[in-house]
Amino acid sequence: MTRLSPFRVLLAGLMAAALLPHAAAVDTVIRDVTVFDGQAFHPHQSVLIRQGRIEFPYRRPTPAGAVEVSCQPCTLLPGLIDSHVHAYQQFDLPLHFGVTTQLDMFTSWPAIRALRQQMKAGTNHEAADVFTAGTLVTAPGGHGTEYGFEIPTLSRPQDAAAFVDARIQEGSDFIKIVLDDGHAFHRPFATLDDPTLAAVIRAAHARRKLAVVHVSDLASAKRALKAGADGLVHWVLDEEADDEFVAPARRRHAFVIPTWTVYEGMRGGQGGEALANDPAVAPLISDAQAVTLGTRLSPQDQSGALNERFRRSVVRLAQAGIPLLAGTDAGNPGTLHGASLHRELALLSGAGLTPGQVLASATSVPARVFGLRDRGRVATGMKADLVLVRGDLREDISATRHIVSVWKDGQSRDAARADRIGQVAQAKAAAARMKQSLGEQMVRFRQVDGQVSAESPQGSWGLTSDQMMKGHSQVSWHVPEAPGAAAGATDPIQGGDLEVSGELKPGAPMTWAGLAHYPAPSPFQPRDLSPAKGLRVTLRTHGDTVMAQFFSRLGSFTPEMQPLKTGEEWQTFDLPFSSLPGFSPSEATALLFVVSGKPRTFRFEIRAIEWLR
Repeated sequence: MTRLSPFRVLLAGLMAAALLPHAAAVDTVIRDVTVFDGQAFHPHQSVLIRQGRIEFPYRRPTPAGAVEVSCQPCTLLPGLIDSHVHAYQQFDLPLHFGVTTQLDMFTSWPAIRALRQQMKAGTNHEAADVFTAGTLVTAPGGHGTEYGFEIPTLSRPQDAAAFVDARIQEGSDFIKIVLDDGHAFHRPFATLDDPTLAAVIRAAHARRKLAVVHVSDLASAKRALKAGADGLVHWVLDEEADDEFVAPARRRHAFVIPTWTVYEGMRGGQGGEALANDPAVAPLISDAQAVTLGTRLSPQDQSGALNERFRRSVVRLAQAGIPLLAGTDAGNPGTLHGASLHRELALLSGAGLTPGQVLASATSVPARVFGLRDRGRVATGMKADLVLVRGDLREDISATRHIVSVWKDGQSRDAARADRIGQVAQAKAAAARMKQSLGEQMVRFRQVDGQVSAESPQGSWGLTSDQMMKGHSQVSWHVPEAPGAAAGATDPIQGGDLEVSGELKPGAPMTWAGLAHYPAPSPFQPRDLSPAKGLRVTLRTHGDTVMAQFFSRLGSFTPEMQPLKTGEEWQTFDLPFSSLPGFSPSEATALLFVVSGKPRTFRFEIRAIEWLR
């Protein structure tokens, strides 16, 4: 046996990952810790992880060849379950925060197909498992149709059964229904009528699927219960829980996922920002993720009244025995997959729930409600998804953030977590260096021995055209010395205006030509530009339209675009990154200034490209 002190747990994980193929599960005994088994606390207990499964309680000697982990004062609990996310990226990130399972309430199937295949094969050891509603059920023009990709919609009760069948055929584990006319957000939406709502719920139940409902107001919550909903995936914004809601919810054994943390950010609360700055969280998140987590949709903190309504409602629901499930709505502004669940737990604790109730809301309760029979509890035979934290959760629920180790399917994630911390530290250091190196001027163009020289603190500048797609468009550049150029255009230090000219020619599926900037050393590799807030571009286009295109890993090869058009006069355009929802400045891959479209000659001039601060 190998005995490990708390300070050597991480080293053991690193060694195991280095020595074993695919970081295979190592038999492990977690010795003499407090165990929260999903329902109750058990002090001074030991747990065996063997072949990806749990044995608890474990009272025998440590098996030969097994790793022994000793950690005091520490608490071992089941892998956390976030009961409301939108899963489309960063599938490994939740594991670093102890979240081993996510319940997805609406995503694009291509985004999760590979992960779901790994789950089916039993090989999804490096990411949180995702159980999903897939495509939600909404009316034409309803909530869920506004995100830029087409989804099927439902408008008649007689079509409900076929609609549900199609979702199940796609792979939906449960059915999510939208019942929201948008008035709580002052944004009108079409929504389902009561006959269609009831028909969808009947169809889901006939096929042994849960029917969960998105609502944002109390009247809709009551309508959902009346129609037979199994649970609500949000608590409501407008009112507190009352008898007319509590009584039928209790009779029907309905559950509620409050998603308090996302609403806190919407109302300008600072919980997300505080979480991003928590020393237990900050080393695991990039600067851009910290910005996302700290996003507040209201400039003023108006969360006080909301928090009080939620507090009273949560307590009343809990006292009535209505199951509460911890969920974050991660994927929205003010949230971050994995991290935000710890804020949700803190809010539930602050409302007055006991530590056992809070932890059950993120472990055994969602596992029971959603029929996830192999997880959510520390018990013999259960899947070895486990989290070891330093501290006593009976005294301080925020100790969930002080993670010592995470196991997924019995495999330690310590090495991956250490790698993540190292990568984040390197990225932050690089961003700090870049911020120091960035002057106001992003690039300076000069003519040297008849050639254009683009001087920039990072990456490279050059020309781009559809010739890379077997097109025929042509483009050239130079820094003119003719009258009309910027003052000092011939100055070897100051540089001058850049003229880009050429001809768009037919022959490619898409025609374009212009100027390209690749921020990283290699084209289309990512670089963090988030220390800047955007670009300021001074140019003239002589009546043509130049498209500023922003590429990042978030959008793959689909850029965010801003048209820039002037006459014969110079004009300055501010292009803040915040106005480009499909562009992630922390993973920028290319910035282009191009003309495109019908065949023609073109000419545009750039006087300055500067950083917005």
